[in-house]
Amino acid sequence: MKKSYHPLLCAFFCGLMFAACSSSKKEATVTPTSDSTAVTITVDLQNYPAIPYDSVIDNISFVKLETGDDCLIGEVSQLLCTDSLIFVVDYKGKSILSFDKRGKFLRKIGGVGQGPGEYYGSRLCNITLSPNEKELLISDFGKLCHYTLDGRFLREERINWDFKEIEFLDDNTLCTFWTPGNRLKPDKPMLNIYEGVDKWRYGAFPTYETANINLSPRTALRKFNGKVYYCNPFSSTFYEVTPDGVEERFRICFEGQEGVRIVDDTQLFDKILESNIYCEDFTILKDKAVFELRRYIGVGSPFVVYSFNTGKTYCCDLSRTQNPMFAFHFVPDAREGDHNLVVAYQAVHVINKKQWIYNHPNADKQVLDQLYDGLTEESNPVLF
Repeated sequence: MKKSYHPLLCAFFCGLMFAACSSSKKEATVTPTSDSTAVTITVDLQNYPAIPYDSVIDNISFVKLETGDDCLIGEVSQLLCTDSLIFVVDYKGKSILSFDKRGKFLRKIGGVGQGPGEYYGSRLCNITLSPNEKELLISDFGKLCHYTLDGRFLREERINWDFKEIEFLDDNTLCTFWTPGNRLKPDKPMLNIYEGVDKWRYGAFPTYETANINLSPRTALRKFNGKVYYCNPFSSTFYEVTPDGVEERFRICFEGQEGVRIVDDTQLFDKILESNIYCEDFTILKDKAVFELRRYIGVGSPFVVYSFNTGKTYCCDLSRTQNPMFAFHFVPDAREGDHNLVVAYQAVHVINKKQWIYNHPNADKQVLDQLYDGLTEESNPVLF
């Protein structure tokens, strides 16, 4: 049986320099480029000068998603926020739901089936916005369904390639990711760029899935301000993807550890993971980049926040926060606007934290009363 691992991004690739690729090269596997503009972030694990994570966050608010028989959420597998809407992909419920910014349920988008605009419930994988942000696209294995933001079905496009995540680089260029890689190409690249839905433009990052290791990253593609960023599984380097190539933007180097070696030996690989700390996820904002660090076995998930304004790196730790709202683990699920991170937290876990959070010396009882008013274990998730 294969073992699945989360998106562990390690120091194995730190400092690795890549040869430049020609921007005119089409329909080929490309090599990522690296230059002096890439930001290097060094984290000293032996002398970790952590500060409270909430010291770099201005405010925490919450939205309680409306609960009703027609909008019960089983498991949030993806969040997508626009200026006025919140889209939730419910993996267990096999549905896509739309809420306004106050949490009021608006509608379900499409439905399970094999007809026009319908998707395979058990294989539902990803949603994204069109480049002009006027359409919601549901990527399903075998097709791409287009909807207006108010849920009206427009059209669907049939595709003959597999992917898990998808983003638009421009109006006619698609960026896709899938850990087994493109099986039609010799080195099975995980990152693939297409013109339209039928012409492969180029690929990058050959897969290192094996018979024993099945990669299972939480998120490989992130988009902000029209730019698509990519993090390779088991890497500590973050790239910007363009129609013509892949360019390095951030690299994180961990001092005080050897880093992960990718080996096709399950027991040895487990030992390597247990002894290292990794980058697990990242979110690019307007003035900051947030990188989550995760130990495979251990307590606490420190964060590294890089400020574009100051050029400084802030190492943060959840165990040293002053705001009781951080009882709800803040691993970003989505970005909202230029500056906000969004986290979905199951109502049952919010209920379980109630006594602790009310007893916190910095608790704001008025705010907490609003949070817990009407909240039950069966309620829909709360967004922080």
